[in-house]
Amino acid sequence: MAPASAIMGAALPGLGRAFAEGEVVPEDEAIGRIAGKLAGAKNPAVCPGPLVMWEWSESVAPKAAALKKLIDACGAKVFPMTDYRPKNMPSAMNPYHPNVIIQNNDIDVCLFAGCTTTTPILCCG
Repeated sequence: MAPASAIMGAALPGLGRAFAEGEVVPEDEAIGRIAGKLAGAKNPAVCPGPLVMWEWSESVAPKAAALKKLIDACGAKVFPMTDYRPKNMPSAMNPYHPNVIIQNNDIDVCLFAGCTTTTPILCCG
């Protein structure tokens, strides 16, 4: 299994920034990268996390609606990540764990939105 990004030295982005292709960049640059990568992907995937799947604040519904439009526009597979922590490690691994999704599916571009931060994370194979 691929190592977790935190083990490889990745840090979560701060406010107004996003993690795209291994680096922290301004959000507008990340959105441009995301759009370009998803538009050109053969088999894109989007993984909506708890921060966009559950209506925990008034700001969530518009973000979820925008994400749904993006999913529809690029024909992406959707892997909802309501809770991606293993329940009984190491004997059981939730099938929607980020490492498992990328490793076990034919995905060339994957967008994680609302998983552990409100900013998007883009992974490309």
